[in-house]
Amino acid sequence: MSGVDFINEFEREFKYVFGKTNQFQDSYVKAIKTDNRLNPYGLVERLATFISKHIGDEHWTNINKRIIKKEKIPTKQLYAMYALNRIIS
Repeated sequence: MSGVDFINEFEREFKYVFGKTNQFQDSYVKAIKTDNRLNPYGLVERLATFISKHIGDEHWTNINKRIIKKEKIPTKQLYAMYALNRIIS
């Protein structure tokens, strides 16, 4: 799955879990589910399942060394960083 395909699938799958940043923090502190949104613990579990469903364990992505001081990182890790950043910002 390409990065663009992942982003499109992610946006479709998770479009209702995005709240405002303060709502995300509040639900984390209270460990509650609000509206259609998952609490942060449930969200991380759902993200892990979603990413595992789309990406195998052995997939690696070349990355610019200016961002991370490695030439390659696991694609799952890259997609998880994107997804979490998208949700909390």
